[in-house]
Amino acid sequence: MRIKNFYILLLLLFPQALAAQQVRLFIDTKTAIPLKIKKQQLFKNEKEAQQYLKTIQQKLIQQGYLEASFDSVRQQQDSVFTFLHTGTRYVLNTPAALNGRNRKKHAVV
Repeated sequence: MRIKNFYILLLLLFPQALAAQQVRLFIDTKTAIPLKIKKQQLFKNEKEAQQYLKTIQQKLIQQGYLEASFDSVRQQQDSVFTFLHTGTRYVLNTPAALNGRNRKKHAVV
């Protein structure tokens, strides 16, 4: 009976233990970020913050930032600190793409 009362008292004193802990995400970078992202955001939990980082990385890679990565991800209490490395932007110039832009249409005589 005493143990049950102890747990009830704990839940009354610390109700935040029942709720998922929110996570603050801080993104630092030395270069300009080509995407519109906030450098500080609040997420419901750590899993949601990790998913957001993965999405940002995939978007950067699709835009040609093949070296995009989050270096030194560090968690401290309810905050996650990370450093974004974008690297150089690469552009693929294929002969077909170049020919399509520079090709002149000739009339058939």
